[in-house]
Amino acid sequence: MNIAMIKPLLPRSRRPLPHPEDWNDRFTLAKIPNYDTSSGTHISSLNQSKSNVKNIRVSSLKPQSSSGSTKSRNLTRSSSRSSRRRPQELTDNQVEILKDELRNTWRTFQIPEQHQTLYENRVFTLSKPKIAALVAREIDSIEKSTSNICEILNLIRDREYLLSKLKEEADMVEKITDKVELEMAKYECADYLKKLREVTLNTVENICIWREFFKDLTLDFQWESKGYLEKMQTDTLFLKETVLSKYFKFKSKSDPLLLSLADKSSGSIIQIMNLSKKKKQKMPIPISYHSYTRYKKAEEVIKAIGTGKEEKSKGNKKENGLRPAKLIENEDETQDPFEDKSMTKENVILLDENEIKQISEELASELINTEAWDSAPGIVNESLHDMINASLMLYSNIILDKVVTTVLMQMIPEVSREAYREINDSEYIDIWNGIILYVVDQSVLEICSDEALAILSENITESIISSIKLDSYVIEALSEENSQNKDIVQDIHKDLINDFVTLEWIEELAEEELVQYKIDEVRKELPVHLQREIFVRDKDIIYNRLAEIVYFGILNDFVGNLWTPGIIISAVEEEKGNQEIDINEIFVLRDPSVVIEEVKKSQTNKINSVYQR
Repeated sequence: MNIAMIKPLLPRSRRPLPHPEDWNDRFTLAKIPNYDTSSGTHISSLNQSKSNVKNIRVSSLKPQSSSGSTKSRNLTRSSSRSSRRRPQELTDNQVEILKDELRNTWRTFQIPEQHQTLYENRVFTLSKPKIAALVAREIDSIEKSTSNICEILNLIRDREYLLSKLKEEADMVEKITDKVELEMAKYECADYLKKLREVTLNTVENICIWREFFKDLTLDFQWESKGYLEKMQTDTLFLKETVLSKYFKFKSKSDPLLLSLADKSSGSIIQIMNLSKKKKQKMPIPISYHSYTRYKKAEEVIKAIGTGKEEKSKGNKKENGLRPAKLIENEDETQDPFEDKSMTKENVILLDENEIKQISEELASELINTEAWDSAPGIVNESLHDMINASLMLYSNIILDKVVTTVLMQMIPEVSREAYREINDSEYIDIWNGIILYVVDQSVLEICSDEALAILSENITESIISSIKLDSYVIEALSEENSQNKDIVQDIHKDLINDFVTLEWIEELAEEELVQYKIDEVRKELPVHLQREIFVRDKDIIYNRLAEIVYFGILNDFVGNLWTPGIIISAVEEEKGNQEIDINEIFVLRDPSVVIEEVKKSQTNKINSVYQR
């Protein structure tokens, strides 16, 4: 930032003193000369500077006389003329640079657009020196995270985190069945509720300070495109619908600061613990009287949103913990509007002994309750963990002793037997070694003899086989096989013929053929009209007969030309020990090479022509 600042002058006591001659710092053995303090140039100039400073301070503190005041005024005028210069006036370019720097800071730290717009409308209309001072302070406070807007954003994030945490805790408490875990979860939820109440109070107070700077007590801080004070009115109502309502007293109406949980009659932690032990009494989260007034004031601020009511400032003092509005025109514009004023003697209000005693009791009670609430869950958790660890250690020691005893009872007999067996075995080590060597030698000799005999037999067999001629044996074997095959074929053929001849169906078929032949001959002698009537009446029988003639004619060809040779071949292969022929390959139902005899065809055509006439 290119801002002209007043450069402070160096105090007279710190100005370099004149040295008339250089000091000889070489080391010599000569005697160091004595220094006369009354006539030395260095000490005289130092005394002169001290006397000048003393005269200036004394003259400013003492009541000014005619001669003293004239002397001090002359000294002040001369020093001011010689040492001070008027500050340079700010240019428009410098102010614009500051504004751009502020906008970059807002963008970097993600300051809401609402705050940016209100700040520009409020500050950028002032004079240049005031703009420079306020903008510089705004940038510095945002970068150091000490600004009011940064505090509001951090508090809102903390509050949203606590709300989400309470939802998770409510779901977890609903699933807990153990009583000890349930008590721990209840105290943890109470701690979250207490923190939520405190964060909500701080958020409301900081929003009030933020509104006071912009001189609009009806403003609502925007968070995610919605007024946050308005959101506070309803975002805690879900607690009434959760399982936590069994243990804490929640209101069904708007209660953003959870004042329904406060029980001013139970101020001590002992009373609260006694109340929590009762089944029908719900756990309270107390508030001290001094803090209760702040919470009520904050609740009024939240309820005023959306109702059209405006808060009215009551003087220039803080009331009920909330900072009242102030007119910035009556203050120094270069001062931080979000910074609290330091306490002076004029602002101190004298209290009587009873009020001091009451305030002390309230502060002590609040301190004890706060410390107890903060430390009690930790102490309970630590005690519970110690108890669980002690019980686990005791239980584990008992189990370990039992396991060790059982294992030793099982292992001691076995170990004793093994030790006795090893002692007995050690006495016969030499005998066992001799036996093992003898057995190994015998096994090696047997293996060698077996291998030698196998090799000798292979050589003898190969020599004998190579000396014998096998042609005659092969020819003789083939001839024997051919003769055997012929005998087998003849036997099978005879058996088939005998089977076909001896069966009764052949006789019946022959008789039926003769009868049918006679009937056909008789029909030929009848008149034509009778033949037609017979055909019309018995045409189904005639068609069946015709089909039988055709079927048996084809079947005879299949049986004689295909099935009979296939049966013989299958029997021969079975006698040889080869794989049997599949029955589907023997009894085929279609063979293109088989042709019906011309005689049978002519007979069939002749019968059809007769029946058709």
